[in-house]
Amino acid sequence: MKQLLRPLLLALALLAPLAPALAQTTVKKVVLQGFWWDYTNGNFRTRWADYLTELAPRLKSLGIDAVWIPPAVKNNGGTNAVGYAPFDHYDLGDKFQKGTTTTRLGTKDELLRLIAVLHANGIEVIQDVVLNHMDGAGGTGGAGGLDPAGLSPSANAGYKNFRNACYATPLPETADNAAAYLARAGRWPKNAPNFHAHAGHNSTSGDYALPAFGPDFCYGDDGGANGFGPSSNATFNPPQADGYSRTQARNWLLWMKKQTGIDGIRWDAVKNYGYAPQQDWMYNLKYLAGFASGGEAMHNVGEFVGSKQELD
Repeated sequence: MKQLLRPLLLALALLAPLAPALAQTTVKKVVLQGFWWDYTNGNFRTRWADYLTELAPRLKSLGIDAVWIPPAVKNNGGTNAVGYAPFDHYDLGDKFQKGTTTTRLGTKDELLRLIAVLHANGIEVIQDVVLNHMDGAGGTGGAGGLDPAGLSPSANAGYKNFRNACYATPLPETADNAAAYLARAGRWPKNAPNFHAHAGHNSTSGDYALPAFGPDFCYGDDGGANGFGPSSNATFNPPQADGYSRTQARNWLLWMKKQTGIDGIRWDAVKNYGYAPQQDWMYNLKYLAGFASGGEAMHNVGEFVGSKQELD
């Protein structure tokens, strides 16, 4: 026993001087959740970004290192939605859709100003990102959102045609009808086969396929084949190939990082889609975003809501 203890004690003695040095390299940061569910402020109505901008110096003085901001994309419900019902990922408050140009946060310019001012005060910005589901297919009243050929029409009533306004096809001033909606040519159009249920994974049950929050994305790696294919009734109907949704999500994330300069991501509902796309997107944000690459230390945290048994 003594022979075994001597090498062990010697090893501990050699390691002891290193302990303070290792402790000194530890970096601890305080992240503030800069909103709450149904957040609002009467003095900054639909301009939450301006409210956080005004608070930036005070937050820094309190020792805040990073602020987690709510999802910034246009939602179904316009300014009445808090961010978890995404409609158009490429609309950061600069396109008139769902009855409004602004989001609950404000305009795109107000969002960019918030991020710039937080950075000027030495505060990082953590963006909440929702990629598990969509909501509100169709125009302001739902016109054009229904794909009659979609599987399991009982799930979300078949509303899985997502088309986005853009410079080439803005929302008409005189009408918001199905024909105009289905001709919109904005980035990342989405069809019924991109969501569960589809021919390769005809299911609406289980964590990966449950349409609990709106049409549920299929990114592959979820117990079935990847979902891709055309809309049965949209005018703007670009071809899709295997891996379409995962590629489009990756393209958007890299665009978002470069457009805004956010420093990290809080991923919503990570247990509701596969591990492979999560690893893919995080790797690309860290190392393949060019000048905007976040690097090894980029903040990534996933929301996993489940029982003790699931977490264990």
